Amino acid sequence: MKSKTKASLFLVELLMDLLLFAFCAAICTQIFVAASRQTKASENLNRAVREATSVAELYKVGSDQFPDEIDFYFDEDWQVASEQEWNYVLTVSVDREKDVAAIIVAELRETTDESYLLEKIYSLTASALSNDLARSIKQGGD
Repeated sequence: MKSKTKASLFLVELLMDLLLFAFCAAICTQIFVAASRQTKASENLNRAVREATSVAELYKVGSDQFPDEIDFYFDEDWQVASEQEWNYVLTVSVDREKDVAAIIVAELRETTDESYLLEKIYSLTASALSNDLARSIKQGGD
């Protein structure tokens, strides 16, 4: 009888250990998934800042050559994409009266009802340089 009791206690203890291990594994999995999402969001923010800053620098030097509104499309790897297949869009809206450009980078997100929405990742405003300064930069600082 004692051996049966010892065996059943051993099995109960083993079962409790397995449950504890499964619980800890579930928590660790959730932590890794959250870290992966946060890493992707951080990478997207860094890339959005880089792309927006590049366009802002171009606008500062050549504001007179920019259209009033222009969109640049990127795929999921931030490579230039077509208007039909894109995941990110960088929109430039120029205000000619104030001589500034609003630059917005957004991500295309699918919602639960299978529709899509744009979620802003980053935005900035760029002011054009004075004509003399822009001309000097274009000529190499002479």
